[in-house]
Amino acid sequence: AKEALRESEKRYRKAQELGHVGNWEYNPMTFQFWASDEAAKIYGFRDASVFSTEDVEKCIPERERVHKALIDLIEDDIKYDLEFDIITHDKGIRKTIRSVAELEKDEDGSPIKITGVVTDITRFCKLDREIEDLAKFPSENPNAVIRISDEGKVMYANKPAQEVLDSWNTSVNEKVPKEWLLRIKKVLETGEATQLNDSVKGQTLSFGITPIVAEQYVNLYLNDITERVKAEEKLIEKE
Repeated sequence: AKEALRESEKRYRKAQELGHVGNWEYNPMTFQFWASDEAAKIYGFRDASVFSTEDVEKCIPERERVHKALIDLIEDDIKYDLEFDIITHDKGIRKTIRSVAELEKDEDGSPIKITGVVTDITRFCKLDREIEDLAKFPSENPNAVIRISDEGKVMYANKPAQEVLDSWNTSVNEKVPKEWLLRIKKVLETGEATQLNDSVKGQTLSFGITPIVAEQYVNLYLNDITERVKAEEKLIEKE
């Protein structure tokens, strides 16, 4: 039985380590925290499992907000589910964590302790920020970007693309001219990106057409090459 218990505890610790998840408890009578090995590791505490409120909250830049949530849970049983940054005790590394807790009471309704779980979500927050940055890219691009479905409907167009849509006499959620629909279908059939030049309101634009075959749409990336074309024409005239 002891061997089975040791093996179970070993598996439990390994699961916490792999998932970057730890559990903690808070005693409102002694104002002390207890932390599992992984919870202590997340905060950068290596050689102890019991910490004062001061020890823990010194690691939290938003100390007042987090402390108030703890008090609100104890006094008013308000849900405790927070995301906040910490600065680790040992190396001063900034992490983003999620902490969820609930209050345990005795038969008289008096608080006994708070039990909680803490998760290191730094990596996921970083990925979210990268995704947000990528999502903002088309709208921040100074060149025109247009997305068109296999049926020829304009799914998206950033602000610089408006002149092109005007020249096509269309807009977002409406269809492109027939010749462009044929071009789009051909690119999706071959699955190969292509590039072509076209004139729009006196400008020569280079259209890079990239097929997204799995989703059945194409992305158009436009560049104004008017000056380059004029320079090439002048060069030809001189020759």
